[in-house]
Amino acid sequence: MGTPRSVSQVRSLLVDLQVLPPRDEYAVAVEANARAELASLPHRADQLALRRFFRWQQQRRAASTLTLSMAANDRTELRAISSLLRALNVEGFTIATGEQR
Repeated sequence: MGTPRSVSQVRSLLVDLQVLPPRDEYAVAVEANARAELASLPHRADQLALRRFFRWQQQRRAASTLTLSMAANDRTELRAISSLLRALNVEGFTIATGEQR
């Protein structure tokens, strides 16, 4: 209904007015990125592997708020794993059937 920036500004105002609870915006962005990466994978086994990695990553950081650099690192890791899985798919493999070579 608006640009991401205008939505963010309205959300910030509503949080300041205590209409909405505060949230970790970097974590929300990383989660959206993870959903997009998951949706791009055609095989269920690969989606499950990436989902498990992402959940482990979230649990590892559960006690802290993400910083910009932490969010960037998480996105980079997700992209790297997703790229590996897609490369396996091009060769006719999934994470479960891939070979060392």
